[in-house]
Amino acid sequence: MAIYWHPLLAQFLNHYLSDRISIQDSVPLGEMPVEMDLLFQPIVPIESLPYPYNYLGLQTIGEFKGPGDSADWATVSQIESYACLYQMREKIPSREEITLWVIASDFAQSFFPLIDDLTPIGDGVQRGTLSRFPIYVINLSTLPITLATFPMLMVYKGNEEREKEIVQFFIQHYQELRDWGFFIELLHPIPLKEVLQSMNIESLRGFDLDMPAILELFEAEKVVQHGLQRFIRTFGTEDLARTIFSSLTAEEREKFMAQIRQLEGNGAKTEPENETS
Repeated sequence: MAIYWHPLLAQFLNHYLSDRISIQDSVPLGEMPVEMDLLFQPIVPIESLPYPYNYLGLQTIGEFKGPGDSADWATVSQIESYACLYQMREKIPSREEITLWVIASDFAQSFFPLIDDLTPIGDGVQRGTLSRFPIYVINLSTLPITLATFPMLMVYKGNEEREKEIVQFFIQHYQELRDWGFFIELLHPIPLKEVLQSMNIESLRGFDLDMPAILELFEAEKVVQHGLQRFIRTFGTEDLARTIFSSLTAEEREKFMAQIRQLEGNGAKTEPENETS
């Protein structure tokens, strides 16, 4: 399935920031099909915005390089041309009034020499000038993982450990970020699986995962032989039994039924808190 990254990033940012920043996607710059990736226009005072959005200008053109792409010299030329076209369209005499953002997970060496006075101003953010336009470089590989930066980091791809850190942040802040669960599963399936596999089974309680998704994290035989009582306590008997039973071999089904009979004989349904294993 092809993923259209620019609209996805715009959707994520709008989900988090629409009450504070107007964000438009694929903004036309004339009669030709020339469109900017993003246009940020803060609705509230910029100084009240969280990092790194506090470095937006009143009008900020954003260029985003998605997974598999590197920001390079062509990216610099592209965003400069967009800025010039936007300046003419809006009849803005001063280039200092238009801010540029380049958002990417990877930057080629050819990107940096074209920007003057490029200076780090915070983790994952550098500031410079491009033909008198103020320009900010947003590096998704080093940007801090916060509730504010999470929408941008959802489209990060690259270092596996970095992706796992993003997934771990999602899990740690699940109550605030639960709306992002579908996209975490879609965009970061392998890191999500690895992180969930490292968790205690009972700690999955409260996550919006269906039974097949949970069972994919654990070998069926392991569930039957070692984790059945804990799974029952956490997720309930009826749905779990139906889902497990459909996924087992004939031999595993026999083991499953033996475990069920043993648990019923031990009163597992009425005394779940006595389990210590």
